[in-house]
Amino acid sequence: MAAPDTDNTLILLEGLMRTAGQLPGRKLVFLISDGFYLNDQKTGARGRIKRITDAAGRAGVVIYTLDARGIISESLDVTNPRPIDTEGLTLSATIGEITASQDGLNALSQDTGGRPFRNTNAPMSKWVEKVLDETANYYLLAWRPDNEEQKRGKFNHIEASIIGRPDLVVRLRGSYFKTAPLPILTTKKKPDKDPTKAREDDMRLVIDAPVSQRQIPTELELNRVQMPGVGTRVTATLHISREALSFDLNDGKQSADLDVGGIFYDDKGKPVSSFVGRLKIFPLPENSPAQLSRAIYEFHAWLPAGLYQVRVGVRDLKTGHIGSAMQWIQVPNLLLR
Repeated sequence: MAAPDTDNTLILLEGLMRTAGQLPGRKLVFLISDGFYLNDQKTGARGRIKRITDAAGRAGVVIYTLDARGIISESLDVTNPRPIDTEGLTLSATIGEITASQDGLNALSQDTGGRPFRNTNAPMSKWVEKVLDETANYYLLAWRPDNEEQKRGKFNHIEASIIGRPDLVVRLRGSYFKTAPLPILTTKKKPDKDPTKAREDDMRLVIDAPVSQRQIPTELELNRVQMPGVGTRVTATLHISREALSFDLNDGKQSADLDVGGIFYDDKGKPVSSFVGRLKIFPLPENSPAQLSRAIYEFHAWLPAGLYQVRVGVRDLKTGHIGSAMQWIQVPNLLLR
C-alpha cells in the first residue's frame, strides 16, 4: 500500500534536484521522512535513488536526512500495529524492518556527501544548526581520472581519506560524472522542425523556468491603465542588461539579436495572453548615461478583473544565454469602485 506514496515522493525529489540545478552555488536539502522500503519489484526505488543522487551531484546539492520517528529500535517497533505474542515470534519477524526502512534515507544522504540523522528526539533546530555549522567550512578538492577506463565512466564511485588520520571521516559526494550539466537550451538548430514553432518552444522553456535565469540580467515592471467602458490594459516593461549581450557586426553596425517572449497567466495557471518576437539591440556610444545601460522592451494585454502572473524571458541567439523574470499584478473590478 505504501509503494505509490514512495514512488511519488521519489519522483518529486528527483524533480527538485533538477530544479536546483538552475540555482548557482552549493545547496543543502533537508529531507524529513518516516522511512520507506526499496522494493524494486513494486516501485523501482533503487534505480530512482540513483537518479536522484545523480541529479543532486550535477546540481551541487548535498542531502541530509532525518528519520521523523525519533528514537526507535528493532526490539520495539512502535510503527508496527501487529500485537507481540508471548513466545516472541512476532517480535523476531520485525527484526530488520526498521533498518530496511532507513536504507533509502542512508543512500540519499551518504551518496551526496551528507549524512543521515536517526534514532534521535533532538529538536529540529539543533540538527539543522549542526548541519549548517559543519558545512560552513569545507575543503574543495580536485581530481583527474588516471586512465581511459575511469574517463569512460558516466557514474563512478570514489572514496577519500586523510593519510595518517584513520580517526577522521571524510564526507563527500560518492560519484563523479563524465559530462557537465545540460543547459536549459542549446544553440544548435533543431532539424526537421518549423523554425517559428521551435523558437516558441524554446522561449516557453525559458519563460516557465521555475527559477529566474540570470545569465542575462532581466527586470520586469508592470503598470495598468483602466479605461471605464473599455477595460484594463496591463503593460509589461522589460529592462535588459546590455553588458550581458554579445554584439556582432551586421550590415556595418554592431548589434545583438534576441528572442523575447512573455505570458500572462490567470490565478488558475491558464495562459490568457502571450507573445514571442525577435529583438535587435544596439550598443550605446561611449560615455552614455548609466540609466541607459539597459535596453527596454514593452508589450501589453487587455485583461478582465483578477489576479495575474506575468512571466517573461529573453535569449541571446549567438551565445544561447538566457534571462527571465516574473511579477504578480491584481486587476480590480471597475464596477465595484
